[in-house]
Amino acid sequence: MLHAAPAYVDSLCAEIRQGAERHAPNPPVATIFLGGGTPSLLPAAQIGRILATIGDVFDLQPGAEITLEANPGPLRPRHLAGFRAAGVTRLSIGVQTFNPRGLGALGRLHTPQEGQQAIAHARAAGFASVSADLIFGWQDQTLADWRDDLQTAIALHPDHLSAYSLTVEEGTPLAHAVAAGTMSVADEDLYADMFLAADELLTGAGYTHYETSNYALPGHRSRHNCGYWVNGDYLGFGVGAHSHRRNRRFWNARDLHTYAAAVQNGSTEAGTEQIAEATARAETMFLGTRLAEGVSESAFFERHARTVDMVYGRQLAEYLTRGVVTRSGGRIAIAPGARLLADEIAIRFLEGE
Repeated sequence: MLHAAPAYVDSLCAEIRQGAERHAPNPPVATIFLGGGTPSLLPAAQIGRILATIGDVFDLQPGAEITLEANPGPLRPRHLAGFRAAGVTRLSIGVQTFNPRGLGALGRLHTPQEGQQAIAHARAAGFASVSADLIFGWQDQTLADWRDDLQTAIALHPDHLSAYSLTVEEGTPLAHAVAAGTMSVADEDLYADMFLAADELLTGAGYTHYETSNYALPGHRSRHNCGYWVNGDYLGFGVGAHSHRRNRRFWNARDLHTYAAAVQNGSTEAGTEQIAEATARAETMFLGTRLAEGVSESAFFERHARTVDMVYGRQLAEYLTRGVVTRSGGRIAIAPGARLLADEIAIRFLEGE
């Protein structure tokens, strides 16, 4: 598909220009995230062209966080130097695991050595922040395997680490394999042990557990993702991109040719959803409680004024009594000891159960 990259970047840059005009007035841009698929396969010149287009039509703030997702295998020092020169400030590397069995189970093509080298090369290239993604819960992974992955990552000293549990999503090849019995994933008890092991080892190494699945050294939180977790607005461009703006969610076609034709016609929206107040309220609380500091009560009330009775009602009192929710400094948060239940608590809290 790389032969199609120049034409795709043409379409992408055209959509960015159209979008800036269509959605004006636009606030200053503080973060950019180049993700989905493997954007690092694009030549640095094409990455630079995309960023230059954004800078031309949006108010890109000085010191903006500009993240590029990358897989370890293709990364070489010359590529990294090119991305830095193009304007990328933060690299997010999909390591997943340093275990060869795990890489096979996850269908990854790079080697454990390439995962380690990618982090080391990225740090040497001088990015302002280097992040690595790890996955736990893959087939036959033991707690010792997971602790080895964490300790290997810590020794490489990335600025940020994401520790995601393997999720079996309906309709995916993994879901079919699990249903057929040809693949297994960790049970709930092992997941819990792995979650706690990540918290123990990473916080012990100086990382802050600032979001359910994310850890950062001081000053290295993902600013872009924090915007999602406070249920903020964002614009997405490209094939399959999603946007959230002014209580509306909209998205582009997932097919390259359909997307390119839509750009030529001047409108790339393949679908849209007007977000009901109840849904917006739920999302603000559900996403916000993933953050260690929780949800700002004042910001919540300002945005969702009609929810005062729910927030200060029976549910909050019950969870405070049970010790699974804290209320301090004007914020509602999941208690540290209840982080394993964060999603369940947030859902029940909002449903009024």
